[in-house]
Amino acid sequence: MGDGNNDIEMLQWAGRGVAMGHAPLTLTEVADHVTGSIDDDGLVDELRRYL
Repeated sequence: MGDGNNDIEMLQWAGRGVAMGHAPLTLTEVADHVTGSIDDDGLVDELRRYL
């Protein structure tokens, strides 16, 4: 999970890269999935998939 341009390499490396909804376009373009923003509890939604 990432929300900034510094996370591009991590999302490309990860088996499933997820960008937060408020992330810049450069990050969402490399992500496998885009979840909701922080205000929309996007991290919680993504974690619920696995827990």
